[in-house]
Amino acid sequence: MEKVEEKEEEEEKEEDFKLRNFFIYTMWAFHENFWAKEDTFWLYLLSQSPPARKPMPRVRKPNLH
Repeated sequence: MEKVEEKEEEEEKEEDFKLRNFFIYTMWAFHENFWAKEDTFWLYLLSQSPPARKPMPRVRKPNLH
C-alpha cells in the first residue's frame, strides 16, 4: 500500500513540475517575443527619415499657345 501511495505522490509531483515548467516557458517565450516586436517597431521608426520639407502643391502649367 505504501509503495502505491508513494508512486502516486511521485507522479503528482512530476505532473506539477511539468505544468510549472510549461507555464514558465510560455511566459518567457511571450515576453521575449513581445520585446523583439517592440524593438523592431522602434528600429523601424528610427530608420524612417522625416521629409526635408512639405511637398509643393501641384500647379497646372499655363498654356502659352
